Amino acid sequence: MKAIEIEAWINQVLTPENYRDYGPNGLQLANSARPITKLALAVSASLEAIEKAAQAQADAILVHHGIFWDGQRQTIQGPQYHKIQRLIEADMALFAYHLPLDNHPLLGNNAQLALKLGLKDQRQILSEGGQFSGVMAQAGGITPQELQEKAKQLLNRQPLLLEFGTQDIQQVAIVTGGGQKYFEQALAEGADAFITGESSEFNYGQAQEHRANFLACGHYATERFGVQALGEQLSRETGIEHQFIDCENPI
Repeated sequence: MKAIEIEAWINQVLTPENYRDYGPNGLQLANSARPITKLALAVSASLEAIEKAAQAQADAILVHHGIFWDGQRQTIQGPQYHKIQRLIEADMALFAYHLPLDNHPLLGNNAQLALKLGLKDQRQILSEGGQFSGVMAQAGGITPQELQEKAKQLLNRQPLLLEFGTQDIQQVAIVTGGGQKYFEQALAEGADAFITGESSEFNYGQAQEHRANFLACGHYATERFGVQALGEQLSRETGIEHQFIDCENPI
């Protein structure tokens, strides 16, 4: 498949036109138009991920966090130059999908994390103008410590747990990555516990004052699964080989 054909396939699945995002979704850097037979998958288009994809002889790399963002400097120099230079040298196309890959009801980061934690009966929540930001799922009455242990085993890291809420967790809201600002909104929608990637100073007071449970499990760690699910779906339908490039990040 050509890069533009892959972009069309992904766009049909993720419908990026329905999102107001912080940067462009889709084909951020084209290749020489040679067919793509091997696709690397990564969370972020870091120089490390690009180098590893080139070493794996990938024809393209699909990421959640691309190289172009609103408000960034409109010049190509420093690390930005080196990323683009390496992509061109390797003749690798770059695809990036941000919010559409967070919020897809089956393949998204939120949905995949809930699925892998063994949570049931997901539904999308936190809608702003028809654009969802998270999922709510059923936990079946587990304790905060049990939920923390599930996340630890899945993500291979110790989540930060603010344990001020019920010991009988029924509903868990998930907004992966930097979703800590949605904590109070999720509680208003009925969450007994909230899972996200990052934490902010104000989250402690919110958890304490609302008598709620809050888990911060790492931005990178909570956003590894969406791009893998999307790549696996693409591979099943098109036959393109795929490989996940894991660039461990403690944040």
